[in-house]
Formats: sequence, C-alpha cells, structure tokens
Amino acid sequence: MTTEDKDAPHRAAKFDIRGHSIARNTFLNLISLAIPVLIGFATIPITIRLLGLDRFAVLSLAWVVVGYFNFFDLGLGRSVTKFVAEALGQGHPDRIPGLFWTAVSSQFLLGIASTILIALANPLLIKKFLHVPAEFQGEMMATFYILSLSMPVVFVSSSFRGVLEAAQKFGLVNVVRVPASALNFLLPVLGGLLGMRLPGIMILIVISRAGAAAIWLLLALRHFPVLRTQMGLSRKWMKPLFSFGGWVTISSLVGPLISSSDRFLIGSILSLKMVSFYTPPFEMLVRLGIIPGSLVMTLFPAFSYLGLAEDKERTVLFFYRALKYLLISLGLIMGLILFFSKDIISLWLGRDFVALSAPVLQILAVGFLMNALAQVPFAFLQGMGRADITAKFHVIEVLGYLPLLWVLISKWGIKGAALGCSIRATLDLVLLLWASLKLGRIRFVSSQEHRLIRSAVLSFIFLILAIIPLRSLFSLCLFALISVAYVISQWLFSMNKEERLWFGQRARILIRFGRNQE
Repeated sequence: MTTEDKDAPHRAAKFDIRGHSIARNTFLNLISLAIPVLIGFATIPITIRLLGLDRFAVLSLAWVVVGYFNFFDLGLGRSVTKFVAEALGQGHPDRIPGLFWTAVSSQFLLGIASTILIALANPLLIKKFLHVPAEFQGEMMATFYILSLSMPVVFVSSSFRGVLEAAQKFGLVNVVRVPASALNFLLPVLGGLLGMRLPGIMILIVISRAGAAAIWLLLALRHFPVLRTQMGLSRKWMKPLFSFGGWVTISSLVGPLISSSDRFLIGSILSLKMVSFYTPPFEMLVRLGIIPGSLVMTLFPAFSYLGLAEDKERTVLFFYRALKYLLISLGLIMGLILFFSKDIISLWLGRDFVALSAPVLQILAVGFLMNALAQVPFAFLQGMGRADITAKFHVIEVLGYLPLLWVLISKWGIKGAALGCSIRATLDLVLLLWASLKLGRIRFVSSQEHRLIRSAVLSFIFLILAIIPLRSLFSLCLFALISVAYVISQWLFSMNKEERLWFGQRARILIRFGRNQE
C-alpha cells in the first residue's frame, strides 16, 4: 500500500463543520436531490397513462413496502454514519473497518430475512388486506416477489453510502444517488412504452439498485483503503451498533408505518382507485422533502461531532438557524402551493383529479411543513445519542394515530387521511422541540429565539392569507405583493446583520456568474 493510500483515511478525518461548510454541503445535496424530483414530477402522469390507475397504484404500494421493510436494517446504516463521524472527528480511522464490515455483514443477513418475510406475507397482503381486482392479483404478487429480492442490496447500500456521508463526501454520494433515483421513475415509463408488465419493470428497478450499491462500495473502498485489509466481523462493535441502532430500529419500524398507513387504509376502507387520487399530491410533497433532507443530511454528523466536543455554542446556533431557514423557505413554498393547488393539480394530472386531489394537497402541505421542521430536533436528538427519545415518541404517536386515521378516513375519505397526517406531524414537532430543550444542550438564547419566533409569526400570517379562495386578476396581483412582502419582512426582522451580509454576498456571486455566462 502506498503512503498516499495510508494517509487517505486521515485526510478524511479533517472535519469541517463551520457554518459556511454546512451551507455549501446543504446546497450541494439540494441540487443533486432536486434532479430526480423534477424527473418524478414529469414522469408520474406519463406512468399513470401508460400503466393505468390500477397498475400505478400497485407500483406506488411497492414503493411503500420497500420503505416499510427498511426497519429490518435495525438502524445499522444510521449507526454507521454516527460512529464513523465520531471516529473521524477523534482522529481514529483505524476503528472504521471493524465498524463498517460488522454492519454490512449484519445488514446482508437481515436483508435475506426481509426477503423471506415479504415472500411469505405476499399472498395474505394481496388477497386479504387490499382490494386488488382479481385480474391484477397474479401480476401484483409476482411484482412483490421480485421486489423482495432487492432487500439485501437496499440494506447494505445504506452503510456503503453512510460511510461516505460521515466523511463529508456528499459529492460522491450524489453522483450515484441522482441517476439511481431518476431510474426509479424513468424505468416504469420505459417499461410502459415497451409494453412490459409490472414484474418486468420491477426487474429493471432491482438491477439499477444493485448497480448503485456496487458503485458506492467501490467509492468507499477507494477513499478508505484500510477497509480492504481488515474485512470481517468485530465483536466489540456489535453492542454499540445494535444498542444505538436498536432505538433507531423502533423509529424505522414505526416511522414507515406512520407515513404509509394512510395509503394502505385508504385502499382497505375505500378503494384501490382512491389511492391513485391521494398518492400523487403525497408523493409531490415527499419529493420536496429534499429541502429539509439536504440540510439534515449535513447536520446529523455535525451534531454527532459537536456533542462529542461539547461545543454548545455552535450546537445552539446550528439548531436555531436550521429551523429558521427551513421555516422561511418552506413557508414561502407551501404558501404558493396552498394558493395555486387547483392549478398545480390540473396542469400536472388533469382536471379529473382536481376535485379530489387539490384539497388533499392543501391539507398535506401544512403537515409537510410541520414534518420538515421536526427533522431538525430529530437529527439533533439522534446526533446526541438519544435515539431512545425519538423512538418512544414514535410509539406514543402511532398508538393514537392509527385509530384517528381510521375514523377520519371513514368520515371524510382521502381528505380525512390528509388531515390525520397533518395533525400527527404537528404533534411530532411539538414533542421533539420539547425534548431538545429538556435535554439541556439546546437552550433559549434571546437573539436566536426571538428571531425564530418572528419568522414563525410571519410564516403563519402568510399561510393564512394563501388559503383565501380568490382567483381574480386582482387577487393574483395582491397575492404576489403579499409574497414579496413576506420575503422582505423575513429578511428585515428574522435575520441579523451577519446573516444578511452572508446571503447578500452569495447573491452577488450568483449575479456576477450569470452575467459572465451571458
């Protein structure tokens, strides 16, 4: 091994967690994750037309199953990111091989177990739980059998990707993530154009996921050459991995149950076709999750490192600013969605979807904002090693959420499902903020707290005004003025001089770049 190879892990150990680096990595993640979202936005209507509502519903439920069975990962992917970040921050890259290969070996075995469980549950799910038309039952069962084969690959991918994220190699992660995520939407279109049925389309998706996992592994081996020389299980890492991961597992088990139960209950209580009216607006907002996701992806290893270093000042600063920036940016986006919901659905899916899907989009938009804000205290608590708190909250929530969802769907249909989702997201945000404050690491800081409260008040007023059901030319002009006033007021009252200076400098850089391109 050359000297350069030996030094590679040590170079990766230099952590850069300044505010500017957090912003840069967040922007990089956002741009890279936005591309598949735009592709999905464009291809979902095409997929519906090519496959039909029933087959599209089957495909959407297949995506849900993959997310739900990720709980069998037992939190190992998340654990790898946390413990690798800590090892790099402490300057001990020699700890990484045992940690990494112990997690990967365990994930592969757990993936095989998931494959078996999905295969066994397949007939019961199709024939007993969901109202699947008889002519689609065989096709749907074959699709789920093929899907089950991808579980070992899905599991180990989280560790391959996680070790790179812990080392702040977000560029490398996203080079693979973008095409892999895009293929998830493009392959159903390709299959539909070629006249393929769902099982054939699912085979293409499984192959693409295996290819992405292989590339991530090669990148991990390249940037951590020590991984090539110390392969194998390490008993000393079993306890910390599964101890932290055990609590993450509970969240991984309950979280997908919470996020996917609305569509399964709609299919069970109402009909499979109603799932097709509910899923597009839901998926649209889920894809917008790249905005908070890109930030939290960067913050999680940073919180892990800062907690270890007892750097409370930067911890508080990152926590409050992350909440404020999400509130300002997503408040504007959700306000626009509330105001133009009917136009969005009509242009995207067609007029036939407006009556049912537009109100769902409006209600879910509020819940999405609450859920996005909740990701900051969620990442903070897990970064501090308190995954037990987030897990306990999820258990408490699901005990009340499922009965509430059943009642609301039975009474108000898919609108009730959206309402239940938003109520649950709001409760989750309140609980996580309360726990973050009780933990003691996050405290009320006069300047940061006051500016966050101002931002929340301005966002609330803007969202209320966006609900006004007017569509005259005057109302459009008025709402445009209100939107501009919202941005200006947030700039003046929610940000301090340092933040305004930083954003102003970045804006001037972008303007100069645009002029140079001309």
